Amino acid sequence: TKICVVYEGDFVDGKQHGEGEELTAAKVTYKGVWVNGVKKGDGVATGMPWEEYYYHGPGHSYYHGETQDGKPDGKGELRDTSNRVVYKGEWKNGKPHCRGTEFRHDGELMYEGEWANGTKTNRGEGKVGDMELKDDNGQHLGYYFGETRDEQPNGEGELRYRSSVVYKGTWKNGKRHGQGKAYYTIGYGPVLWLDGEWTENKAQNGTLFPDGTYGGENHDGSPMYPTKPIRWEAGQKLDDWDLGADATCTGGCGSCVCRRFSLLVPCDWECVSRGWLA
Repeated sequence: TKICVVYEGDFVDGKQHGEGEELTAAKVTYKGVWVNGVKKGDGVATGMPWEEYYYHGPGHSYYHGETQDGKPDGKGELRDTSNRVVYKGEWKNGKPHCRGTEFRHDGELMYEGEWANGTKTNRGEGKVGDMELKDDNGQHLGYYFGETRDEQPNGEGELRYRSSVVYKGTWKNGKRHGQGKAYYTIGYGPVLWLDGEWTENKAQNGTLFPDGTYGGENHDGSPMYPTKPIRWEAGQKLDDWDLGADATCTGGCGSCVCRRFSLLVPCDWECVSRGWLA
């Protein structure tokens, strides 16, 4: 649908000339100066329709912030038809430029970092949501959400596979490095199986949780079905669990439910770990 914009202000020879303001749906959305019918100099937008840069698909977008010659220029934000911010940061000549943050319609961060003439550069430090990661063979690992440096995971972040977290912790130069937690998934969500130190994508030492913290907690916060965690270091062999007739495998690779104790334990450590153990 077409947006109706009304001008109120000075005229000279039938053209907007001097100070004035624009109204959209009876609300002031722009204040500034016109010269011979054209916006000139500094202005302030408070919901000015801005269709020239809208990166989330069809629909109107509205700009709030500083302007120059009628275009977004300086600090400002772009909002969608539901008044949700889809971009917030710096602008130049009508496009995101320098530092800025892009959001999805549900408010989740998509990108935070450097921009140049409306394009993400991915240079320097920033943050991302939904960055695809692949292994050395080009196989899909999942999507990364967190801090970056030069288009690589760097700092705090998490890897998600099919919407479930499989690793959450620190990264360096695109690899799991430092303190981090690893998870596997069963039906309802992620289950912690390792908390430890990582180097170059491999866990070097830490604590393994045989029940995957699956059993739940009592009212005082203690485990409902406690099992003894395993201290582990690189090179240490892990025997697979032999649960006998009381266990049935569910939920895919590495997940077994022991009916007698209502515990979830890995029946195959290599399968569960995805080769992440050093």
